[in-house]
Amino acid sequence: MSGSRGSRVSKIRYGMLLALLIFVMTAAPAFASDYRTTIDGFTYGNYEIPAYDGKPSAEVNQNLPAFSAEDLYAAPYASYGDLDQLGRSTGAWALLDQSLMPTGKRGDIWAVYPTGWIQQVYDIVPGSYLYNRCHLIGWQLTGTDMNTMPVEELAKNLITGTRYLNVGTGRTGMLEYEDQVAWYLREDADNQVAYRVTPVFGDQNLLAYGVLMEGQSVSSSDVEFCVFCYNVQPGIAIDYETGDSVPLVSQTRWKIKKLSRGKGRVKVTAKAGRVSGYQFAWRTGGKWKTRTGPRNIRLVKGLKSGKTCQFKVRSFQEIDGARQYSRWSPVRKVRVR
Repeated sequence: MSGSRGSRVSKIRYGMLLALLIFVMTAAPAFASDYRTTIDGFTYGNYEIPAYDGKPSAEVNQNLPAFSAEDLYAAPYASYGDLDQLGRSTGAWALLDQSLMPTGKRGDIWAVYPTGWIQQVYDIVPGSYLYNRCHLIGWQLTGTDMNTMPVEELAKNLITGTRYLNVGTGRTGMLEYEDQVAWYLREDADNQVAYRVTPVFGDQNLLAYGVLMEGQSVSSSDVEFCVFCYNVQPGIAIDYETGDSVPLVSQTRWKIKKLSRGKGRVKVTAKAGRVSGYQFAWRTGGKWKTRTGPRNIRLVKGLKSGKTCQFKVRSFQEIDGARQYSRWSPVRKVRVR
């Protein structure tokens, strides 16, 4: 009996420990050093990629693609690079014409989960969902989906991309250049376009900083571009190491949820959020005193009984190497016991 009771106790303790671990893992924000709202300029191979300046894409190499004669004069084809050791897409290239374009309805691609796929829903993102499964070579150009190829092959042509990367504002982002190619191909059955899309990752990051897109029409200069499209989302900070994300708090007004009085003390509970920390402020007259920390609860001690104390709170996030604060909450008052 004692052994059975001990076993039950051990199982209960184990269950409580596991529940606590799960709570900590899910409740604590997974902040890392690479949360950012922008992409700095960098060198990729022979290309100088400009810093993100608020536009979905930027010209690279004076907007001149780097195709060889072999790329331009081949039979129509589409090819997709193998996934790397981290499971990341490595690129896709093609010589496109009407024969490769789909004629039926678009099929599903939901079974593919590209690296960095940590989906979040935000009110400020058009369509609410932060991430799309972005084709490197767009569906309207080669029709790749679960109806036309095995999931393992389809995965080579998909990356995790923000809504902004995929369609930008309106029909910008990657879609702007896909549309340009598609319109040209539909004009004439003899029209062909050399096309190459390369996702660019940093080190061991699971989410790409963006994609390098190159296009060149074979028998004319109607299509010619070399651009970098940025995998960012206005108003959202992204950790490119993992694909995790948080909304910016700079335009948010935080809230005090509860004030609990004790003798000479008040416990302040702020609204909890996926933020780096909180700053609490209080005063009984004169200047505000402040304390900053990672928890959304602050116990303010040493207050004089009978005095009216004012409280306010704001949150902050560590973004782009700097601390960004929300707006202060409305001031709340309470008489100290």
